[in-house]
Amino acid sequence: MTRVELDYVPRPPFIPFHKRTSRWACLVVHRRGGKTVAGIYDLIRGASACARPRPRFAYLAPYRQQAKLVAWDYLKHFTAPIPGRVISESELHVTFLGDRRVTLYGADNYDALRGIYLDGAVVDEPADMAPEVWTDLLRPALSDRLGWCVWIGTPKGRNAFYRLYDKACSDPDYYTMMLPASVSKILPESELESARKAMGRASYEREFECSFDAAIPGSIYGDLMAELRAQGRIQDFEPNPRCPLFTSWDVGDSDYCTQWLLQLDGRHTNAIDFYSAQGEGPGHYADHMRAWEAKYDAQISCHYLPHDAENVTHGSSWRKDLQDAGLRNIRIVPVVGSVWDGIFELKDLLPNFYFHKTHCSRQHGPEGRRMPSALDCLEFYAKEEVEEGHNLKEKPIHNEFSHGADGLRTYAEAHRRHMLEGTNPIALQSRRGGDKPRVLRGPGPQSYPIGFGARHMKPRVLR
Repeated sequence: MTRVELDYVPRPPFIPFHKRTSRWACLVVHRRGGKTVAGIYDLIRGASACARPRPRFAYLAPYRQQAKLVAWDYLKHFTAPIPGRVISESELHVTFLGDRRVTLYGADNYDALRGIYLDGAVVDEPADMAPEVWTDLLRPALSDRLGWCVWIGTPKGRNAFYRLYDKACSDPDYYTMMLPASVSKILPESELESARKAMGRASYEREFECSFDAAIPGSIYGDLMAELRAQGRIQDFEPNPRCPLFTSWDVGDSDYCTQWLLQLDGRHTNAIDFYSAQGEGPGHYADHMRAWEAKYDAQISCHYLPHDAENVTHGSSWRKDLQDAGLRNIRIVPVVGSVWDGIFELKDLLPNFYFHKTHCSRQHGPEGRRMPSALDCLEFYAKEEVEEGHNLKEKPIHNEFSHGADGLRTYAEAHRRHMLEGTNPIALQSRRGGDKPRVLRGPGPQSYPIGFGARHMKPRVLR
């Protein structure tokens, strides 16, 4: 075979990556670190060396247009010296050395890719793709050819990419790389210092220092959770045996279903435990509630479910099915005017929370499909701007983090409606944001109403 020299000189940190023998690899690399270039070169080299007939290799980005913008020029440039290469601008693939092909794909329409086979793949920013892209598409496509796969990306919180990297670090079948800018030395220190000043600490730590813990853009509760960590409110503790336990839910059939185990302890709210599962029936969650009662040697006084637990689908509802499974003391929290009402209420309440560090850091779900922990759900629940007509509107992002955050929002909405014991106007006001409780004196000229935003409670006379 004719030897062809490609116009590629690997940056020093990527030399061990190109020499790896592992079938799987996961690279966490800072912005402008060269991970996409290294991935495209690996695909070209893999296609050139593959001994199987008609080799097929793929670069996959979250969106097809993104794949074209990010990687198409690199693929054409590095294959330019190869004699007889054929470019398809419409299909975004390059064919060379007979019938060897590298194709760019988008995960936004991954069902259209079912049935393909692959000898190797590079997956760019996998956390922005549905989990089924790997489980239902790529993994089967690599099976009969014993193909390899490389995941590359930059952190966006403790999401699916974090869990992939965390698992890969302890798996001998994976090659892993964590490459922050301060280690790579690819970018000048003067440029990093300029970026640090312009971007702010959280963005810089995430994009250039590869921090999975830095707040993500648009984080709704991230700053509040950081304050709780700094105050030592995320720690292991024993529940107060004098305070009743209750649960707060988010329900879902195909989506995650989440439950928080909570108690009101004076001005504080104790988040004692958290559970999340996917695809399970109501009986599974009823059993888990009984397991919690056995674990903590206390009965759960009430289960607060969101309004959609009353919705009837396939002849039944979550409320009815949970009752049929033996769960009692269920209360439905009525719908509020806007999801933001519940979010703002929870933001008011969070400063007086304590979170059990071990239980709320635990991830649930089968190996390889772990779901975010309770703390992850709150720290990385975020909003985005969406266009409605000619206006931009902020909207919470529905993703793997939203279900746990929505489960705790159910508690906030129940708290706002005084549905829980210990949520009278005085207790409610004192539990919000650390404000000093207002003392009602009356009756007489000193009596006054307590205002909650647009709502006002009538004056209450204490005898």
